[in-house]
Amino acid sequence: MCLPVLAIPTWLDSHQFLALWIEGIALLLIFIWDRFDSAGQHKQTLEQIEVMQRSADASKDAAIAAKASADAIVNVERPWLLVTRINYIVLPKSQPSGENQNTSLMHVTVKNFGKSPAWLTNHGGTFTTVPKDKDLPREPVYRTLEPLETWGFVLTPGEEKTYLEIPHDTKTMVNDEFTDALEGRLKWFVFGFINYRDSFEHVRETRFCYILSRSHQFIASDAPPKYNQHT
Repeated sequence: MCLPVLAIPTWLDSHQFLALWIEGIALLLIFIWDRFDSAGQHKQTLEQIEVMQRSADASKDAAIAAKASADAIVNVERPWLLVTRINYIVLPKSQPSGENQNTSLMHVTVKNFGKSPAWLTNHGGTFTTVPKDKDLPREPVYRTLEPLETWGFVLTPGEEKTYLEIPHDTKTMVNDEFTDALEGRLKWFVFGFINYRDSFEHVRETRFCYILSRSHQFIASDAPPKYNQHT
C-alpha cells in the first residue's frame, strides 16, 4: 500500500514577498539601464548631427569661397565698357515733307577697358533740357532705344568707337538754348545705357549721365544713382 505524496513547501513558497521584491528591483534596474542606454544613444545621435552640421557648414564655406574666387577671375578677365566722350553735333535730317531740317544730336563714344571682347546687344539714351538739376527724374527714361545684337557689334579690348547717336527731345535745333545752358539758366543733360554680353555669357550694363558745363564741354554729372551705375 502506497502512502500519498505530501507537498513539501519550498523556501520561495514561504518567502513570496521577498521574491516579488527582488523581481521588482530587477525590473527597476532594467528600466534604469534602458534609460541610461537611451540617453547614451541620444548623446551619440546629437554628436553625429553636430558633426554632419559642421561638415555641411564647411562645404558651404568652401562653395562660397570657390564662387568668390571664380567671380574674382571673371571680374579680372571681363570687358568693361565706359563712356569716354560726348560730342554735340548738328546734322540735316530729311523730313516727311522732303525738306532737310537741322537736328541736334549727341554722339557717344565708348571704350572697352577690360581684357576680353564685349558683344553689344542694346543701347539707348535721352538728350533733354531741364530748368534745374532737381527737375531730372529719379529714374532715367530712355527715349531712344536701338537693338544691336543682330548687327554683330563687338568691341575688343582697348578698342574705342562711337556707336550711340541721341537726338534732342524736340528733334530740332536747340541752338537758342545754348547760351542759356552755358550760363546756367538751363541744364542740358544727355544720359543713356549700353548693354553688352561678355565671354562668360553674362549680360552687363553701363549707364552714364553728362551735363553741359560752362567750359562748353559735357562732363560727368552728379545725377541720381540710377543714372550712373555699372554691372
